[in-house]
Order: sequence, then C-alpha cells, then structure tokens
Amino acid sequence: MIHENKVDAPFPEMRKSGSKRDSIRTHIGAVLLLGFIALLIALVLIVVTKQQEKQFQATQFELQKTLLTQTSQQLSRHIVQQRESLQQFVIQQQSLLRQLRHNPQEANAYTTLEQRVLAQFPNFSSFMMVAENGTPLWLDFGFKIGPVCRHEIDLFTDEVKRSKYKARNPVSIHPNLSSYHYDLMAT
Repeated sequence: MIHENKVDAPFPEMRKSGSKRDSIRTHIGAVLLLGFIALLIALVLIVVTKQQEKQFQATQFELQKTLLTQTSQQLSRHIVQQRESLQQFVIQQQSLLRQLRHNPQEANAYTTLEQRVLAQFPNFSSFMMVAENGTPLWLDFGFKIGPVCRHEIDLFTDEVKRSKYKARNPVSIHPNLSSYHYDLMAT
C-alpha cells in the first residue's frame, strides 16, 4: 500500500495563491538578507576606510615632522657655517674695517669692502657697519631692507651698545619683497 501525504486545498485558487505568497516571502526574505549583507559590508568598509585614513594622516604627520626636523637641522648647520664664515671674514678684513670706521665716507674703501663681501658671500643682499657706540656708519639700504630687518639691526645695535662687542645675533628667517632670508651680524 502506498500512502500519499498530499493534502489538496479545498479550492484550487488557494493552492496557487499560497505558492505565490511563499514565493513573494522568499523573495522579500532574500532581498532583506542581501540588503542587510550590503549594509554590513558598507559599515565594515566605512570603518576600515576611517582606520586607513587615520593611519595615513598619522604617517603623513610623522613624515612631515621628520622632514621639517631634518630641514631645520640642515638650515641651522648652514647658518652656523655662514656665521663662522662672517666672523672669519671680519677678522681677515680688520685693517679695511678699521679704515672705514675712522673714515666712513671713503668711497674706495667702501667699494673694496663691498666687492670682498660679494666674493665671500655671493648671495648677500646688503651689509652695514656700526661705530663703536653702535651707531650705524651706513644706513642707505634703499628698498632692500624691510621693517623686520631694520628691527633686527636696531636690536643688534642696541645689544652692541650694551654688551661692548659681545652682541649675539639670534637668527630668524623672515620675508622680504623678493624672498625669505636671514640676517647675519658680527662685531
């Protein structure tokens, strides 16, 4: 004997609509599941992207910090070398500097000094000398010297007056009309 456990719906329409309903439920369930999976993937991607962005920013910050430190160290070494070179130049040119200190209006001596400065420091913008009391002997820089430079010159001159030639020249990089630069001063 064969038994079938098949139960027919009392009305054929119910049989058809029930299978459609099951099919729609299955499709809705599949769509909801896919939507949930897509949302989950999107959330994971957002979290991973945010983490990568934070890591990238941290890496970039460290790289910038390293480059800035190295550049600063290189620039500091360059300025120290330039300052030592300027001190050496002042020692080597003592006779000419003395001559100009005693007669600041001597044009030939001034021209000679300017040529020697240019030979030693090809990128210099201008130079000046101050008297023993700290008063500038030449102050005709025209438009080459801006307000920040003039302020540094005044500070250095005041320091020379106070310290009797033990003045320090703290170097700072500042703008001018044409470029960034620094001022070196020696006694």
